[in-house]
Amino acid sequence: MRLYYWTDIEVFKSSAYYNYLFTRFGNVLLLFGVFYAAEPYLKGSLIGKIGQKTLSIYVIHFIIIFGSFTGIGLKHFYSKSLTPTEAILGAISFMIIVCLISFYYVKTNAFIYKNVRRLIKTIRH
Repeated sequence: MRLYYWTDIEVFKSSAYYNYLFTRFGNVLLLFGVFYAAEPYLKGSLIGKIGQKTLSIYVIHFIIIFGSFTGIGLKHFYSKSLTPTEAILGAISFMIIVCLISFYYVKTNAFIYKNVRRLIKTIRH
C-alpha cells in the first residue's frame, strides 16, 4: 500500500488487496517456470511431438466434435447425455484417437496423392 500512497497508481492498490488477476498472473509465471525447467526432458518426447501438431489437432477435433463440413458431429449425438464416467473415458479415448490421426494423416495424404497421380497418368496414356 505504501507504493499506492506514494504514487497514487491504482495497480499497486489492487495488487495489495490480492486482486484475482495478479494471483492468476503469479500462477501463470510459476507454471511457466516449471515448464521452462522441464524443457530438456520434454524436447524429444511424445509431448513435444504433440505440441508440434497443435493446429492439426485443433482442426481434426473441431471437425469430429462439431461436424464442420457436414454439420453433424459428436455433439449432435451426445450433447448432455453422457454420465461423468462415460464422458471421462470418452474424452481420454478421443484425445488418443485425435493425436494418432494428427500423426498419421500426412502418410494417408501421401498415399492418396500418389494413387491419384498414378490414376491421372493411366488416364492420360
